[in-house]
Amino acid sequence: SLSKKGGRSNNQRYGVMKADLNIFIENPLLGIGQGLRTPYVLNHLDEDTLNNTEVKMWINNIKNKGLINISIPMLGEYTSRLSETGIISFVLFMAPILLLLFRLLKYIIQNSKDTFVIFFTIAYIECLLTGIGTTLNELYYFWILLGFGYALVYVKNACNNKVEEVREY
Repeated sequence: SLSKKGGRSNNQRYGVMKADLNIFIENPLLGIGQGLRTPYVLNHLDEDTLNNTEVKMWINNIKNKGLINISIPMLGEYTSRLSETGIISFVLFMAPILLLLFRLLKYIIQNSKDTFVIFFTIAYIECLLTGIGTTLNELYYFWILLGFGYALVYVKNACNNKVEEVREY
């Protein structure tokens, strides 16, 4: 669980996320490049993380198989994306995700009895929170929810607009 710093494999997770943030701070605009973070992460890991057994295993694998064949896992979508692509790409990546979230919340405020959209929004927010501790690319259902969410918002809004047009007559 991400909530306990010393729990399971969280020491290396936090260490890698901190390293990603430090890489981002050094390369804020454009990042370091997609897929090029392993040597940077290795140079930015703190002492606690380097002493972790799992991290030592990663380092040994990299030494044995080479940087091209093995990489440090992406242990947080947002921090990894920031370090690799910088703020410009991160904003472009997050724009449609957050736009959908705002549209869903706006719709819920106007239609508080639509339980389907409320539960969909809860599931969507859960996916966004999952991106803190893992990569969204592994969560295929996130991308399905994103597309379905846009379809849902536009269909619901179109239906509401039709109802408003009928009421005018």
